[in-house]
Amino acid sequence: MRTDAQQNRRVKWSNLVNFYKLSKKWMKKAYESKEGKQSDYNKFMQLNVNSARVALTKTEAVQGACIIDAFQITQGTLAPVEVTKVGNQWRSSILLGNVTIDDNTTIGEFTANVVNNNPSITEGMQLSFVSYQQAVDTLGIARAICTFYEVTLNASSTAKLRDYLPAFCSQVLNGYLATNDNISLGGFSWIISNQVNGKIFVSSQTLNVNNDALITQYSSTAQINAAVDSYGVTEEVVLSPISLNAQERVTPPLYISVISIDGTQYAANEYFGTLASLSAKAGSLTLSTSTDLTVSSIVAKGTSSGTQVTASGITKTGNNVTFTFGTSSSAQVLSEIVVTMSDGTELNVPFATTQGGGGEGGGGGF
Repeated sequence: MRTDAQQNRRVKWSNLVNFYKLSKKWMKKAYESKEGKQSDYNKFMQLNVNSARVALTKTEAVQGACIIDAFQITQGTLAPVEVTKVGNQWRSSILLGNVTIDDNTTIGEFTANVVNNNPSITEGMQLSFVSYQQAVDTLGIARAICTFYEVTLNASSTAKLRDYLPAFCSQVLNGYLATNDNISLGGFSWIISNQVNGKIFVSSQTLNVNNDALITQYSSTAQINAAVDSYGVTEEVVLSPISLNAQERVTPPLYISVISIDGTQYAANEYFGTLASLSAKAGSLTLSTSTDLTVSSIVAKGTSSGTQVTASGITKTGNNVTFTFGTSSSAQVLSEIVVTMSDGTELNVPFATTQGGGGEGGGGGF
């Protein structure tokens, strides 16, 4: 039998798991040192599980809900970028001096200001900005969109800075690098990284959060109790012998791990800009679920009010479910797929366009 403390702790794991799924593409080099063969996922959990406070119900967890909180997202030996809120803006500890930044400021000009005013930052280092925008969808599920921007400090570069660091995170406030005064709900962080002899060095950063209302809601006693109850935890006498059929099995979280469109795979629990134009009569799709359960129905919902298309030709091999949307005479742009499993569990895959990101010379990570 799990104690109340164990139950309360366990229902807080799923938010960390969903956050990591959202972040894993850029987190591949977020940690300078790991123990033995420790994975990035295990390192992230190790750094954050003891301070986790947000609880998700089973339904919220399997539908990919994610509440942005003050997670530690990197760990390293470079000096951290500290952040202070000033009015509606957030000011970093990166000193720029008596300068301005506009759409014509070059990377070279920005580099000179950064390097000349910050002894711990040198040319060749990378400045990154990771942003998590928080929103609640039409189903009432709290979701987040992650965008990542990066620029390598290069004194000779004539490229425009704001082609790499957008205006909302490249303002000047009291001589320091800052955000604008309209930062989205969610969380963000500037990150410094460097590569020396093939080894990546990073600054240790914790997300700066602008998400108090949802954090308060999802860390309340009522939410934690609802999350515990949603898993149907009941007390039992563990040492009293019972039949195998009566013993409770631990069921792994159910989610869509991969979606394939005509053979091209996309990571799941993300927002798929490539799917925004998918029509009701286009393509064969494959979903890979985390557990081997039978799918009873798949419905695609269109962006037009009330438009729904039921999938046909559903076939299943192991955890892979392949299906099509037939040949509807009027193609519809889809907003989401709703997959109903045999046990009644519903999985929702939303289709939306992401913000672009990247860095000089390409990017998407350190």
